[in-house]
Amino acid sequence: FLHTNTSLQSFHIEPLFECGRCETSNTLAPEPSEFAAEMIKALAYARENNFEIFYSGGRLDKVTEHFCGATGSSFCVTPQGDVSSCYEVNKDDDPRKDVFFFGRYNPDNGEYEFDEEKLKFLRTRNVNNIEHCQSCFLKFNCAGDCPAKVALSGDMFDASKNTRCSINQSIGVDALEHSLHD
Repeated sequence: FLHTNTSLQSFHIEPLFECGRCETSNTLAPEPSEFAAEMIKALAYARENNFEIFYSGGRLDKVTEHFCGATGSSFCVTPQGDVSSCYEVNKDDDPRKDVFFFGRYNPDNGEYEFDEEKLKFLRTRNVNNIEHCQSCFLKFNCAGDCPAKVALSGDMFDASKNTRCSINQSIGVDALEHSLHD
């Protein structure tokens, strides 16, 4: 990991998820503990060299009940005219479309049609109603983590199987320790 570009100000790094090309190339994601350890090293390096590394699950500077706009405030239109609340869930063959697709463009009348009940359901997803998060010290920083990633296990309200949980907590502990020593 070399920092040779003096104009570099920030990186955004996320753990690899086994989907898309990873499935066809058999590329495996690192163990969560391995990713967290390497990310902590990278964060220390960035601090020492005056640039920032951003990881969506390690946001101690943000206090929120919602991880992102996928919980009903984003509006993403696919090339096929479907409306998704999640940038990641954008294909008709994604099983998570049943959760995140909440509308469709109707070419016959030139208007968008929305499922208001589905949109209401999306908006109910916040960290206060994710049981696994209730006693976590990062509750209002990671906010239940990425709903699309959590939904990979079948239920966007069940974060107990989310491998990013341990990553977020490890990075959170390191960030807290670092902030206490500054």
